[in-house]
This record gives sequence, structure tokens and C-alpha cells, in this order.
Amino acid sequence: MTSRTRRSAGMMSSLFAVMALTFGTMISTPASAEDLKVFRDRPPTSEEVSNILFPELNKAGQGRTRGIDRGIVFINKDAKAPDQAPAQQQQAREFGMAVEFAYDSAEIMDQSAPYLDSLGNVLSNNRAIEFSIYVVGHTDARGTDDYNLALSKRRAESVKTYLVQVHGVDPGRLITVGKGEAELIDQADPDSAANRRVEFKRIQ
Repeated sequence: MTSRTRRSAGMMSSLFAVMALTFGTMISTPASAEDLKVFRDRPPTSEEVSNILFPELNKAGQGRTRGIDRGIVFINKDAKAPDQAPAQQQQAREFGMAVEFAYDSAEIMDQSAPYLDSLGNVLSNNRAIEFSIYVVGHTDARGTDDYNLALSKRRAESVKTYLVQVHGVDPGRLITVGKGEAELIDQADPDSAANRRVEFKRIQ
């Protein structure tokens, strides 16, 4: 192996290590009341959901996703960064909803349907069908860590099932994750209802 080949292999190994670390932290950053929009008192409108998860689809003349090449782009290290990134790149592509479940259960309550329907309407829209999202379940701090983790996973799965059965969303687009009580949004009151939520995060 030549020195040039070894250098290239080393650069690629470093690049893949950074990519793996980035992917691993995508869904592990704790949310806070300041940086995460949580719909609790009312369901979001489909427009609000679309603006958060897929802002580029709402711009005139855009929304085409088929045929786009995806790959690694190497940028000249001496290139000057723009003064300000586009608004859609600065916006966090995630939000939370207070999806209500039956007590100690993963059964979705009827009053939560309007919340999930807003999301389902957007995900089933033809312009968004190539995007996937994480469905992340959270609990409050009541109960043991293991129990809350298992409950949050079951609830995330229930939300996925609803979106698939009611709105026809491809199940392969919905990646469920359970966080239990690991990421309390109201740390001052671990038992607060604010901590019981389901978050939706765009993957790509």
C-alpha cells in the first residue's frame, strides 16, 4: 500500500467515524422547553407540522425529491462560509406532542387522534413520502427506569401503528425509539405531565 493510499484510507476512516458519531447523537440530545416546540393544549395544524419537518417543501417551485443524488461532498477547507445559513437549515426539524394514553398502557386515547392526524396527513402527502422520521416516546419519572423505558417503547410503537393503519404511512419510514424518563423536559418537576410526550424528528 502506497503512502498516498494509506493517507486516503485514514481520511475515509476518520470521515466514517465522524458520520457514525453524528448519527448516534441525532436522537440522544436532551430536549428543553426553550428549544423544542411541544403541542400540549391544542393539536398542531398540518401546515405547522409541515413547516417544522419539511420546510423546503413549502417553498414555491420546490418539493421535488425524486432523482436527487445523495452522497458525500468534500468542501474546500479554504472556502468562505456564508454569513447566514438558509432558514430551513437553522430550524430544528423536530417537535413534540402530548399524546394521551390510557393509564399504565400504550392504548392511544380518542382525544389524541387530532394530534396524530395532523402528522399523518403530512406524512401521507405525496411530496413528503421520501422522508422518514423517528417516533420517540418519553415518560415522566414515576415508576422504575426499566419499566418506563419499556412503556415508552410500547407507546412509540402504538403511535407508529396508528399512522400506518389510519393514514397508510409506510412502516419503514417510521423508526420507533423509547427514552423512558431519560430526557425530562421539565427537570424541576420529574412527575410533570410535560414530560409525558411523543417527539417526532426528521431523519434526512
